[in-house]
Amino acid sequence: MNYVQAKYQGLPSVEFVGTSGTNYRIVDNQKESRLLIGPGLAGTATQNFVKGFSTGSGLGVTPPVVFRDVAEEYLKSTGKRCETRDVTLVVDPYYEVRYKCSLRSPRMAF
Repeated sequence: MNYVQAKYQGLPSVEFVGTSGTNYRIVDNQKESRLLIGPGLAGTATQNFVKGFSTGSGLGVTPPVVFRDVAEEYLKSTGKRCETRDVTLVVDPYYEVRYKCSLRSPRMAF
């Protein structure tokens, strides 16, 4: 819990619907290039998201690849050219995904 507060407290969160149709809550710590991803929640304040951070859903651990894919979809939707690095389970069902963005613009195909 202290880790989540230290890295994400006060940052805005967004609701994001993945291509699977599942709703996720995402907090983007752009300064440190990391996303906190969990199930979609009511409300919009990150503070409530962090306060609502629980010790687990009791539903079992979702495979990290699901959150990697959601992170890639989300980053692409923002127009950023990024690749995901590592996916870490913080506490079920909240994952942190680190990413690295390219400063280069895409090459034009002729």
